[in-house]
Amino acid sequence: MMGDFFKETDVVCIGLGPFNLSLSVLLHEAGFENYIAIEQKESFSWHEGMLLEGTTLQVPFLADLSTMVNPRSEFTYLNYLHEKNRLQKFFFFEDFKVPRREYNNYCQWACEKIKEKIIFDCAAISIKETKTGFAIQTSKGKIYTRKIVIGIGTVPYTPECVKQNKNIIHSSDFYKNQCKIKKNANITILGSGQSSAEIFKFLFNEQMENGKKKYFLNWLTRSQGLFQMEYSKFGLEFSSLDHTKFFYHGHGDKKKLVKSQAFIYKGISYSTISDIYNALYHRDINNDIDNYVLIHPFLDLIEIEQKNNIIMKFKNTRTEQNKTILTDYLICCTGYKYEIPAFLDKLKNKIKLTDKETIDLDFNYKVKYNGDGTIYVQNMEINTHGLTSPDLGYGAIRASIIANDIIGKHYYIEQKNNIFQNFD
Repeated sequence: MMGDFFKETDVVCIGLGPFNLSLSVLLHEAGFENYIAIEQKESFSWHEGMLLEGTTLQVPFLADLSTMVNPRSEFTYLNYLHEKNRLQKFFFFEDFKVPRREYNNYCQWACEKIKEKIIFDCAAISIKETKTGFAIQTSKGKIYTRKIVIGIGTVPYTPECVKQNKNIIHSSDFYKNQCKIKKNANITILGSGQSSAEIFKFLFNEQMENGKKKYFLNWLTRSQGLFQMEYSKFGLEFSSLDHTKFFYHGHGDKKKLVKSQAFIYKGISYSTISDIYNALYHRDINNDIDNYVLIHPFLDLIEIEQKNNIIMKFKNTRTEQNKTILTDYLICCTGYKYEIPAFLDKLKNKIKLTDKETIDLDFNYKVKYNGDGTIYVQNMEINTHGLTSPDLGYGAIRASIIANDIIGKHYYIEQKNNIFQNFD
């Protein structure tokens, strides 16, 4: 049932993940207060399915809501630690990487500071044009605005052959479903990215109870192996504003270029790979690791049958041979996909697309829209701006570009020429 409240404001941020939260705090600190953020969840929760004990972000603590554009901000991660009496502990912790659970707490702390600007439990249903902008129908009522910033994130992706089943879950739902896994089961993890590695590590560490094996683990992927994410200093320069400009203004097949650069932003952190390998080595001291795990690359899932258990049929992309593996639980760590949200349906005929699934944008993340009002997007621009789209380290930089455009002046200074490589 839709509510009947009524609001008017200059800017509405739809979705409140880290990226729109960053924009919200940057607008607040710039003295621009005529905005609100709406979020369909009842509270801030970032990737709650992967808030596993001991997991960390893959970027340093500087990749917070504001440091990269305003290190003197009230909303930095260091100020959060200071206010929570944890700064010295973090200093002694001697690790640049933020624990994932603490990052979630940090974002909740930031939300509390601007709580009068946030409406939780409020989903965008539809948007239609008005003479001066937009009317947003939400689950709580209508909001009239001139500018919209869409930051709803991506949606979980599973292979087409995977059908809905209580024993098949996406990694985004793992944390709340882990208790359902029964003893004496066969568990399969599908994928080769960070989430697959973290879940494998978690389950491997929990595999033994009183010296006995609780379940068998398969870690399967169609990739050629389990590879480390590119994290060299020159590799990191691809996540800079300078490279984003080069990518946006460049020519050629940008989707193809994104795929060729996948090794830069996909893969597993060095520390996670190292932890897993070391744990496997210790478990294998008696040369019996095959009793505990099967790790197999080159397996492309082509079909699933669901009977008493899950029958997975693969094609080995190296040998061209078919392989069948039975499992009781399948955890799909198969990533996320971009979707144009349904609430834009009434505006679609005025939104320019580069193809059926990519919204065309100008460099300032403004949708090329043939109508009154302005629409921005965050984390939907990988095919126009490149691999910085999902990058937390770039989040505050992008938010500052949008904030400056909204405010109408360069309140946040653009840091130019911050890399050694020349991409022109």
